Amino acid sequence: MRITHQPMRRSGRSLPLRCGILAVAALGLAGCGSPPHPSTEPDVPGYRQMIEDVRDVDPSPLRGRLIMLDPGHGGKFRGAVGPNGLAEADVNLGVALYLRGLLEWAGADVVMTRTTDRDFLTAADTTLASDLAFRVSMMDSLQPDVFISLHHNSNPSRDPTINETQTYYRLGDEGASLELARAIHRHLALNLQITPAKILPGNFHVLREATVPAVLGEPAMLSNPVMAGRLSLAASQRLEAEAYFLGLLDYFAQGAPAWHTSAPDSLALPAEGELPTVSWIFLVDHGHRGEVFSAPGLPGPDPDSFRVEFGGRPQPFALSPDGRTVTWAPPSRRKAGPLVISGRNLAGRSTPADTVLILPSGSRPPRVSLWREADDRGAVLIGWERTGTTDSPGGTLAWDQGPTIDVASSSGGGRLLAGPAEPWWGKPALWIPTAGGDTVACAVTRGTLPRSWHWQEIRGLPAGQHGGTAQHRWRYRLGTLPPGLDPGLVPDGFAAVPDSGTWLERDGLLPLLDVQGQAIPQQPRPLQATLLEPDAWGRTVVIDPRGGGTETDGQGPLGTRGADLNLEVAQLTAAYLTGAGAHVLLTRAGDMTMNEPDKVLLARDARADLFLVIGRRGSGAAAPIRHYPGSSRGSSWARATAGMLTRARVGSDSLAIGAGADYLLRHTHCPALVVELPGLPDASAEIREGLPANQRAEASALAMGILGYLADRGAAYPTLSLPSLVRTLPGAPAVAEITGALWDGNITPAVGDAAATFAGPQERSSVTLYDVLLPGNGTTHQLELHTGDTWQVWLLQRDASGWRGRKVRDGS
Repeated sequence: MRITHQPMRRSGRSLPLRCGILAVAALGLAGCGSPPHPSTEPDVPGYRQMIEDVRDVDPSPLRGRLIMLDPGHGGKFRGAVGPNGLAEADVNLGVALYLRGLLEWAGADVVMTRTTDRDFLTAADTTLASDLAFRVSMMDSLQPDVFISLHHNSNPSRDPTINETQTYYRLGDEGASLELARAIHRHLALNLQITPAKILPGNFHVLREATVPAVLGEPAMLSNPVMAGRLSLAASQRLEAEAYFLGLLDYFAQGAPAWHTSAPDSLALPAEGELPTVSWIFLVDHGHRGEVFSAPGLPGPDPDSFRVEFGGRPQPFALSPDGRTVTWAPPSRRKAGPLVISGRNLAGRSTPADTVLILPSGSRPPRVSLWREADDRGAVLIGWERTGTTDSPGGTLAWDQGPTIDVASSSGGGRLLAGPAEPWWGKPALWIPTAGGDTVACAVTRGTLPRSWHWQEIRGLPAGQHGGTAQHRWRYRLGTLPPGLDPGLVPDGFAAVPDSGTWLERDGLLPLLDVQGQAIPQQPRPLQATLLEPDAWGRTVVIDPRGGGTETDGQGPLGTRGADLNLEVAQLTAAYLTGAGAHVLLTRAGDMTMNEPDKVLLARDARADLFLVIGRRGSGAAAPIRHYPGSSRGSSWARATAGMLTRARVGSDSLAIGAGADYLLRHTHCPALVVELPGLPDASAEIREGLPANQRAEASALAMGILGYLADRGAAYPTLSLPSLVRTLPGAPAVAEITGALWDGNITPAVGDAAATFAGPQERSSVTLYDVLLPGNGTTHQLELHTGDTWQVWLLQRDASGWRGRKVRDGS
């Protein structure tokens, strides 16, 4: 390694004699003069010597920059641990201390999230999430020019031969963060000489929440014994710091352009009058010490690179004659969303994206729908929907000679009024904002239910679900919606009901069916809805069927692709979870798939609660059920899933659970799980996995694993076997005669393959059949059975002795 403690050739300044005294004292490492590795070490690339000479650089581009260094882990959190006992937290700190010395010598202002072996836990919160949140809060309050999180990696298999340099930029920021990663990675790859070396989009917490250009570095793997040995030496830590230093110098040498605007972070558009414009001025340089609008020697703006997007769509804008000022005008006062501007200077350096959240005026009136019953003495249903955000100020709806209704800041609601609507029916609805402002008229939709229909209030629905969304509309099992009624205009908590009777079904709810087999009561008293799975209601789950396109995820000798089976199981799992009241997104609905960073973005934008990857088992040694290393929630979910797969008899011979280094496990913001179902090594396995009945069984086990995890019951979550249950019902058809079934009005245990699905042990012969599981949580369920043209509905209730069934409806 070249000696770097010589005068700088170009600056006339001397590099600091910073051996990392604090790091050496605190960590007990070798002195600065120690060689990077003993001569007896194997000839393995990595930390051998510095290829570049830091003496021959001009450090002036770093002068005045505010750089935040985040040595990962610390205190309670040790990070990766090498075979020699070397803790990642100590190495991260040692490198950061060396790097701080170099940066301060160059004139930069450096802030470190920690300078000792510590964490940021409190007595009230001892989770890793709170530790990471503290680091992000420091970044958010100081707003440094860049944020660098220093880490070192490990592979979950502890394979001592694997080594890799990985540099992560903030996922979704292909501008400044990616350019910062490129600059740093170039010097890490050149000087460490480790291969492979990759630049990757990252969704780690400190990157995901970053508000400035941010990079997380993983230059080497401590699970590699040679790397662990070398990184225990101060000289190797100094070498790595010098590579980071040269990368930061490269980045700032191209300028630090930014945008200046006087617009607030959030801009509410007025309900009336002239719409405001938003303007930005291009800064050739920006830092915590001031803004530079123009300066000799600094690259100017590149107007061809300027982009303005509103709600994710490109927007036209005006550009000043000098090419520095961009002005945008809202296309409508009714639209809301993020307004984002980006651009580059003539040297190709990107500005950090600047975002202004455009909000509709808080005084904008809601859209109102009025529906009355045809009976002269019938009730009137008033519904309203706010078009602003949920935190918009509320107000009052009022009619002349009519009702007055206080409307909160929620997105919508409804009110059922007894008695006829006259004389205020044809009069306009007026909106009186709570926060003050002019009274304005609302847009009103009016309609009348046909005779023999009435409005029914249904209580017990959690707030925040609007009846107009497709996933949460009522389904009519006897009769249909009355003509002319748009279900999207019916406020949540209400339904139109015919006097002739019906029963209603809805995702996540026990069907509204009178236990005597009669129609819903016609009295005006409200009905009470019952949630099937309270812990699943409203949760968002992203399911990724692995493979697609040219990625087969395994292929059987008869041509069946694992990717196609994964999609079938994913769609069935989604149907189970949707029926339980969850919101499910699939990363693909056909053969075309998206790349893994886009899948992470999908989960992040949807604010997903869980992320499930469904794949096929190959010949590798990886555990078929994998979670992120150290994730207690992922581990709990994995155990619940393994228990359900075992209960369904799916691959019970090899359901090992382990930590995984899969990209999706490492970068999703929520608990994530990879589940590899049985593969396709031979024709027998291919036929078995291709059976729709077995695919439904696999889906049921995956769904029950999720429900068990959400209910905090894990593998102890109760499930039922439909064949066993049917055999206990007096008067129920024989299992072999059943052609279809519906559980709780939402979950279909079998469609088109009833014989295989319902076959008991004595019927199993030519092929192995898995067991379909049904959720057995709670004390009441409903089972609908079909045999040809006849059907039955059974009410199932659990008491101390088990489940008892009573037939409440039948027909043909």
